[in-house]
Amino acid sequence: MAPDVSLTRDVTFRETDAGSLPLDVYEPADGTDRPAILFLYGGEWRGGQKGRFARWAVSFADRGYVCIEPTYRLADETTLQGMVTDVKTAIAWVRANASDWGVDPDRIAVAGHSAGAHLAVLAATTPDRDETAPDGVEASPEVAAALGFSGVYDLRGGTEASEGGGDDGLDIIGGKGSARERRAAAVSPVVHVGPETPPTFLAHARDDGIVPVAASEQLVGVLQKEGGQVTTFFPETGGHEFLFSTWSVAETMDRTADFLETSL
Repeated sequence: MAPDVSLTRDVTFRETDAGSLPLDVYEPADGTDRPAILFLYGGEWRGGQKGRFARWAVSFADRGYVCIEPTYRLADETTLQGMVTDVKTAIAWVRANASDWGVDPDRIAVAGHSAGAHLAVLAATTPDRDETAPDGVEASPEVAAALGFSGVYDLRGGTEASEGGGDDGLDIIGGKGSARERRAAAVSPVVHVGPETPPTFLAHARDDGIVPVAASEQLVGVLQKEGGQVTTFFPETGGHEFLFSTWSVAETMDRTADFLETSL
């Protein structure tokens, strides 16, 4: 832990039928009205836990950001819509409690890896959807920026861009025929991109063997078509976990920091 960063663990932000959902907060030593980043772990929507982004959270807290790692429910407890509701509730909780943590409520970003990238961008592109509205928090889930690392953003299936998430995602979506198609579209960020989509940073290693880089390239194309602001970092090597790799983490963090400085 950096000497000027403090960590508060297991703060409850939502109560669900599956139990309490906690988050961890990494704070810089000084400052008020600071930007905030929520980091969402990956795990194919079936695994993972907060703490995966600890190194990132410490690094960005040391740069002056309040960093939050929330828990979201997994596939054995809820649907994809339930997961994004958890994420939106965490965003709204940060905004509602901004003064307690020294956060500027207008400078909140959400970032994620793999399944977490999908949920981060889905939350950013659907802030007003009633079926995934924040639960128990009277605050907006809108974000000023979204960041996706090694993510899949189209769960409708049938294309290279949906590989790596299509099968698992469609199992979680459930249903058959047209019902399945509607549900898959509802949880596919590429469907919801529009003029109000916040600035987006997409990073993806070209040799990713789990989720093909085509998944991010597809979203880049949609964002550009809609006139959105998109920044990319597509290293040639590093695989699915490139952002956590010793050789590439520093450059990936620097690219991320550059994006956030101009977006928050």
